[in-house]
Amino acid sequence: MNIKLILLGLIFIFLISCDGSKYDKELKEVKEMQQVLDGVKLTYANVDISKADNAFSTYEKNMNQISTYYHPDSIPMDVYGLIDFYKGVKKNNKSVQREYKLIGEHIGVVDEQLRNLASDLKGGLIHEDSIVNFLENEHNNLQIVQDNVGTLVYSYEYMIAIHDSVAVQMQNILLNNVK
Repeated sequence: MNIKLILLGLIFIFLISCDGSKYDKELKEVKEMQQVLDGVKLTYANVDISKADNAFSTYEKNMNQISTYYHPDSIPMDVYGLIDFYKGVKKNNKSVQREYKLIGEHIGVVDEQLRNLASDLKGGLIHEDSIVNFLENEHNNLQIVQDNVGTLVYSYEYMIAIHDSVAVQMQNILLNNVK
């Protein structure tokens, strides 16, 4: 009788240990989403907000000097066109600064949600009929973060490109025309 109980106990333990793979497919999907999010984090980390701050600070300094040393009607047309292009730094700075912080927070939330989802799946805490909804929501959240990071990087790179191409020209115009 004891051998039968031991054998039944071993079979029971074996069956329970095999049942852990119930949500392997879903856990793999969550892991893949986490890997995508890790890539998004790396892209986000490439946005050097101090470089954006420097570009805007230089823009303000240059524009203050131009308004001090030039009267609006005395600005040559080529300089006026350059100034108009240079305003892209100011326009993009607001969105880059605001979005950088918000996206960073959103990345943290999505990361936590993915970890919680994986943990809940491993623990069997989610009803089978709800799993598809949870996975779909996380896919949507991940897509939103990807899109937002893409937009942020585009705005940031545009702002820095304008700064890099125009800031020195603005300084030269000021140096050459201010007596």
